[in-house]
Amino acid sequence: MKYTLKQGLRWCMLSMAVSASAQVSAPVASTQLPTGGKVMSGTTSIQSVGNVLNINQSSQRSA
Repeated sequence: MKYTLKQGLRWCMLSMAVSASAQVSAPVASTQLPTGGKVMSGTTSIQSVGNVLNINQSSQRSA
């Protein structure tokens, strides 16, 4: 089947419209930080204040 330029432009516009509507309806990503962090070995501190999460590793091999 041979496509004309007009048909190609229609398909292009249709695909752009569909992808734009999918992006608009996509849920907004959560901005909540992870909680419940545990250090199994080594020396590491985990602090969460407001919307900032600080993880400080003070030993060579923390896990």
